[in-house]
Amino acid sequence: MTIHDNTLRIVIGTKTVEDRKSNFKVAGLIRKGIFSFVAFEVTAAALGFAAFRTLRRSEEKRKYLYVNWPNLASTYYWVEDSISFGQLTTGILGASLMMAITCGYIYEYWQKHKPPPEIPIQAWDKYVKIQRESGKDY
Repeated sequence: MTIHDNTLRIVIGTKTVEDRKSNFKVAGLIRKGIFSFVAFEVTAAALGFAAFRTLRRSEEKRKYLYVNWPNLASTYYWVEDSISFGQLTTGILGASLMMAITCGYIYEYWQKHKPPPEIPIQAWDKYVKIQRESGKDY
């Protein structure tokens, strides 16, 4: 223990009690700052979720947002697409692709198996002659 003037200072290692008290004040400020930051983040996340949920469930509010704040509306749709990992855009494109492929196969099948055209009896001879000249079987 060392006594200097009128102040009682306890020396522990190289730090004094006053140094430790000032360190506790700094640590307290840092702790308050971290708690404030976490509280702000939680509040912002809760408000964002509430706004997203409201917009998701109300077409009128989405329309109002689109008419009055189009940049915010595009951000909303970007966030919605990001949250769904692109399922909205990819789902629409994927469904369109599958529908196009299916329709293509159905059309090809129909072309191969369509019934022969109805030809009037009077034109049958001409039809057979044209088919033989072109090298096709009738």
